[in-house]
Amino acid sequence: DEAKPEQMVVSEVAELIHQRNKQWGIEPDYYVIDPSARNRATVNAEAVESAYLRSGIPTSHGQNDRAAGILEVKRRLQHAGLFVGDNCPALASEFRRYRKDPNSKDEFAAVKKDDHLLDALRYVVMERSWEVAEAPPPKRPNTDPMFEPPWRGVVKHDNPPMGAYS
Repeated sequence: DEAKPEQMVVSEVAELIHQRNKQWGIEPDYYVIDPSARNRATVNAEAVESAYLRSGIPTSHGQNDRAAGILEVKRRLQHAGLFVGDNCPALASEFRRYRKDPNSKDEFAAVKKDDHLLDALRYVVMERSWEVAEAPPPKRPNTDPMFEPPWRGVVKHDNPPMGAYS
């Protein structure tokens, strides 16, 4: 699910969050917020994170390491640990337009335009650990010298296999 509130004040965004929580039947302990929210002020000079807390939305600053976040999103997408559904068209659109900043030598520097949902996604995946399920070990042929494979009928060989009773 996604919400991309634009031109809304904190109290309106908080109400939207509460509505979505009710819709999904969840009540998180806290929400991940852009770390720069501590520096931004609302119209009355109150810090954005304080305004959210006053509206019943406790926040925690997201991990802002862009390289680590991009690699984590990539890892989850590659290992079926993250899906972007049809009900997230704005996020899917940001994915399609996301690109490296051609003027930067940093390989993870991106063009900072229309990427708010991707930033939020990076913060969330960095907040919630996820392990790739370990694949079962590959089946190896039995190396026991007394092993005889199951009977499969008569097979002609130039050199018949040595079975347990040969």
